[in-house]
Amino acid sequence: MKAFVRHCAIIAISSIMLCMAVPEMLLAAAGEPEIRVGLVSINAAVIEISCPAGLTAEMHKASIFGVSKEWRTLEGTESCALQSFTISVSPQSTELLVRSSAGFGVKVAGPLRFTAADSKVPLRINNKDYFGSAEFAPPKNSGVGGSGSGGGLTVVLNLRLEKYLEGVLAGEVPASWPAEALKAQAVACRTNVMSWGERHSGTDFDICDGTHCQVFKGAATSASISKAVQDTTGEVIRYGGKLINAYFHSSSGGRTENNEDVWPGSEQSPSRALPYLRAVDDYDQASPYYSWAVSKFYTIDEFAAQLKLDGRGDLTVETIAGANQVP
Repeated sequence: MKAFVRHCAIIAISSIMLCMAVPEMLLAAAGEPEIRVGLVSINAAVIEISCPAGLTAEMHKASIFGVSKEWRTLEGTESCALQSFTISVSPQSTELLVRSSAGFGVKVAGPLRFTAADSKVPLRINNKDYFGSAEFAPPKNSGVGGSGSGGGLTVVLNLRLEKYLEGVLAGEVPASWPAEALKAQAVACRTNVMSWGERHSGTDFDICDGTHCQVFKGAATSASISKAVQDTTGEVIRYGGKLINAYFHSSSGGRTENNEDVWPGSEQSPSRALPYLRAVDDYDQASPYYSWAVSKFYTIDEFAAQLKLDGRGDLTVETIAGANQVP
């Protein structure tokens, strides 16, 4: 997702409602989806993972772990919990080096999955907390916004949709927002992830934790955010029976734009005009991003190029001289 569409504006959600896009509850019979989140914010050759409740490490259908200065492999569903591991990879390597808290290691081909012994206790990955299970694999090209670039490890988090949404709200909006604004954000974010499907098709994950999809802060949530997600559980927005593109932004500068003028024929939006994404006045003067200044120096041609929009034709630059103007 482009920077243009960061953060939620209540007016944007309101305009969606006015266009007859109606929130609805997902069918409970389908069950709560589990999604795979690529932690692209973690791009390191060495990663530490720990959990005070203990960790199990699984590779395929076997569990590996270090205990009493030895490594053992257990068959089937057997496992043994340790509190911490370090996973590292060398450039061009096809194997992971996994070291236990005792300092003894083993090389594995991966992918390797770590799970907390108690699901209510988050994993800690490089000093950041996450719910769910974490998978590690040797680096590979993961596409736009993908992890694994620059020789870093590919880390994929598996977790339930509603728990994921708590981490998204924590990354996108302040927890101090009014309750109804948090609920609106929760519905918009849920609609997005359900409509995108496998946005990172061809990679090991469905969506990433960066601005390309939705900013995800893991377990760093709050009571107000958790309640907003719980109060809207399963709610999404549809227009004409289809899930909408529930884009949001930090500040529109006073007015939003038509979808076809922002993303003409791109992956983010079809080139056809969408009735619920029409330009509207957006009174967001209270936003800290409403007024801003740029200190970068542009030549006239560079400035004209920055202002040009696809489909709007070429811009011409004219020098105007007057009594109080310098050509």
